[in-house]
Parts: sequence; structure tokens; C-alpha cells
Amino acid sequence: MGRKFEEVQEEAKRVPYRVVRASNGDAAVEWTGGKSKLFSPPEISAMILAKLKADAEMRLARRLPKP
Repeated sequence: MGRKFEEVQEEAKRVPYRVVRASNGDAAVEWTGGKSKLFSPPEISAMILAKLKADAEMRLARRLPKP
């Protein structure tokens, strides 16, 4: 997180998504589902954490047994 686009060129070759330069020069992920949108690493991290939180809350609310 917080790395410049130029710093991640080798890593960008190994991932299945497109890494682009954000307006501030940082690396960002481009999503092209209908309309193109850029996501910063902190935004993606926040989405993942929100999903994990929602899943954990659902599991606790239902008191599901561990898998």
C-alpha cells in the first residue's frame, strides 16, 4: 500500500488484474465491469475487511458451528 506505480512494475506482471497509475502517481487497480473505475489499495483493503466483518457478524448471529 502507498507504493508508487513505478515501484510495482514487476509485481504488476504477476497479477490477474490491471495495475495503473492513479492521478497522484500511486499504483491503483482498474476495474472494467461495465464502466472503468480505479481503486486504491486502501479502498480494496477496506472492502475486504467489511466483507470479513459482515461474514463474522452473520456467523455469530446464527451461531453456526465451525466448519
